[in-house]
Amino acid sequence: MKMLIFGGAGFIGSSFAQSLLSEGHEVEVFDSMYTGKAANLSACTEKKGFKLIKGDMRKIEEVKRVVTGQDIIYHFVANADIRGGMENTFLDLEHNLLTTYNLLEAMRKSDVKKLVFTSSSAVYGEPSVFPTPESYGPLRPTSLYGASKLAAEGYISAFCENFGMKSFIFRPVNILGSANNHGVVGDFIRKLKRDAKGLEILGNGKQRKSCLHVSDFISGVKVAVGSGKEATNIYNIGNLDWVDVDGIANQVARAMELKGVKYSHTGGERGWPGDMPFVFLDTKKLCACGWQPKLNSGQAVFLAAKEMLRAFDIEDKHKEHY
Repeated sequence: MKMLIFGGAGFIGSSFAQSLLSEGHEVEVFDSMYTGKAANLSACTEKKGFKLIKGDMRKIEEVKRVVTGQDIIYHFVANADIRGGMENTFLDLEHNLLTTYNLLEAMRKSDVKKLVFTSSSAVYGEPSVFPTPESYGPLRPTSLYGASKLAAEGYISAFCENFGMKSFIFRPVNILGSANNHGVVGDFIRKLKRDAKGLEILGNGKQRKSCLHVSDFISGVKVAVGSGKEATNIYNIGNLDWVDVDGIANQVARAMELKGVKYSHTGGERGWPGDMPFVFLDTKKLCACGWQPKLNSGQAVFLAAKEMLRAFDIEDKHKEHY
């Protein structure tokens, strides 16, 4: 099949590109390189059927040029700096919602029917039901990132209903892996590289996060895409457990082989405005399709930390070379 990945040089997109190529699909990656890195695609560049296109998804004419003839489109473009989006309030609207509209309109004009979209657990805001099911409502996001993702879901649903498209919308928890240079695990590694004896933790350290390794995310998406029957298919995708932020710090310190690290906390139940104190999704719908994560939350954090450390070491050696 011919597959197009928007944001394919980013963390999740590049991991997906490698997996799809290994199955023999033709894969085109479209990325602005705003946060994506060509290095993330090093395992793809020599593979048969791979093509990298540099472009800006915010420009609809560029999007229209690449969607024609595709069997399925993966949309992983988003503002990766959620905290930064609270300071520059246009970021999430531009990178999360406008890009989605441009893609949907290009698909409509080109008669391309199948879309996979990564939304976010942030659309739930602060739910009162845990684990939180897809049917939970009303949805009241507490971050602009979550608000823009929810608006994008609405546009996708409306386009599918009106123009005969089929979509698969995934609401993930924290997705972790070697190329993920944002988020709490990468933040802790950078801090501990500067000071291996002490670690500042935003909030009170008791924020509870369900974490999923990117390999489990990819397998879950593939299972759902092969199972969903509706015009718009919405799936939570997360782990069957959770770990608190202090526990994440413990796993990172263990991966770095550090002992006796003293934690200090900035205080409060949130690490930053818009942070969700508890993220734990009900994944029964996806599990009913035949999927189960192979790693629990703690294992996902530990493996991702080891992978990130190797990636940081390679990056540091590259800098030393120059």
